[in-house]
Amino acid sequence: MPIDIGQGAQLWAANAPSAQASQKYQMKTAGKGNYQKSQSLAAEPTYQQAMNRVISSGSRAAGVQRQDPGKYERNIAAKGVQNRIQGIQAAGPGAWQAGFSPFAGIIDSTVAGYGPKSADAAENVTRRVLPLAVALQNAKRGGAGAGITTPTGVGAYVAGRGY
Repeated sequence: MPIDIGQGAQLWAANAPSAQASQKYQMKTAGKGNYQKSQSLAAEPTYQQAMNRVISSGSRAAGVQRQDPGKYERNIAAKGVQNRIQGIQAAGPGAWQAGFSPFAGIIDSTVAGYGPKSADAAENVTRRVLPLAVALQNAKRGGAGAGITTPTGVGAYVAGRGY
């Protein structure tokens, strides 16, 4: 007998938000942080192989091309804003402070060494933006402040690129 996708979706929508399902989820996930971390680390070589295969075959780009940008926008409007607010309120200011505090010292020490601003934008980027980007990237990669995870390595300034 074929799977009735519509019926499955209705059952999921009716049962997933229930108190019983939430309690079961909480019971099954409690204390699993170290297990999840170790399993993720153990899977890293397989993940790298799969990502290399996806990128080299072009299937990632093909999948992105098939996406409906309207679906993303509709979901953000209908769910994303509400979920973002709830998540921020649930986490509280302590979560932001804990997440940002490793960067504060790096930023403060880098900015403290800045000289005066220049009228030349390229010179300001080289003397002010570049040192901060490099300091944060080094921290991310295991230099000073090792263990910090941040997307600062993406799009780092490379001299001569013309931007």
